[in-house]
Amino acid sequence: MPKPILLVSILASLFAFTACEDGGTTPLPPPSLDLTEPAKTLEAVEQAFNEKDLDDLALCIADTFTFHFDEDDIGGGPGDFIIPETWGKEEFLKAVGYMFADAYSIDMDIDTSNVGDPEEGATEFTAENVLIELLVMVDATNGFLARGFCDFGFAKDTSGGYDNWRITDWWDYISDGPSSIGSILAWFYGKHGE
Repeated sequence: MPKPILLVSILASLFAFTACEDGGTTPLPPPSLDLTEPAKTLEAVEQAFNEKDLDDLALCIADTFTFHFDEDDIGGGPGDFIIPETWGKEEFLKAVGYMFADAYSIDMDIDTSNVGDPEEGATEFTAENVLIELLVMVDATNGFLARGFCDFGFAKDTSGGYDNWRITDWWDYISDGPSSIGSILAWFYGKHGE
């Protein structure tokens, strides 16, 4: 039996040696999501919606995140809930969490083909006219469809040793379809008495 303990001790020592070899610092493990480009961040958002993964969605957005409702939705709303001009990160994630919990199915498609890349050295970036389609079914036959364009603001986050592009602003301009992303989220938010 002493041999496995000896092997574990050797491996632990080897790990400690390699960790100290560069002056005591080692790079952090790679993040679970690839947010190294704005387009990749939007792809991660799409995946988070489709997999109903609120934790991954939260990683994609900055702490200073603001969701901007379409101007045609502001002041309206389902039931007693009145849609505001904006939501911060907390309200947005709460509404999305309600939608993830209650929806029968969610299918989001974000076309990242025209997102582009930030200029070299840039710490902020805006992607305009990003085509999004969101289909949220509340049961097998009833649901909401939002299809249209949104703009996204991004900021480079270098914490943790990686250059990640997190979403700082999401402008919802989808007002020409049956629903907008904001009105869908407001429906779930209002349904829970918020």
